[in-house]
Amino acid sequence: DHLADCSLRLIKGAASPGAASAIAYEAAMALYDDVFGSHAFAEKQSAMQPVIDHINANLDKALPVADLVQISGLSRAHFSRCFAESEGLPPAEFVLQQRLQRAAKLLTKTDFLPVKEVAILCGFEDANYFSKVFRRLYGTTPSQFRTTGMYASLQTPARRGARLSDDEI
Repeated sequence: DHLADCSLRLIKGAASPGAASAIAYEAAMALYDDVFGSHAFAEKQSAMQPVIDHINANLDKALPVADLVQISGLSRAHFSRCFAESEGLPPAEFVLQQRLQRAAKLLTKTDFLPVKEVAILCGFEDANYFSKVFRRLYGTTPSQFRTTGMYASLQTPARRGARLSDDEI
């Protein structure tokens, strides 16, 4: 048992205070895994699945964080923390990323849709704002993106330090 091994090494004595601290930390993590299981991340991720499904099904609509909080059944602070841990981004940024990824796919696969229509289908009421945010994250305008075929080389939007508030989505 890992916890017993760590305890024995602590009792026998560590070579330095730093080594003792490392063993104690290892023991604490072994205890945590025994008590809570090592799948806490998967539980948070699956708890967010209804929220993610709602986001992906409604990218063309307004998605205020307050609505996402209600779907999760958590407090706003706890939801924001759990969502960021699960998805790697705060909720508002995740929604923006999903919208821009959908826009990139639409721009690449549907040359008959005007940029304004792509913007609306991805939840942006203002095509100028859509172009501004798209350019900030991808480094090019939606029209240039479409004509140059850049999507093949991009997996996710380039993160250029752009952050939007909950109210901007």
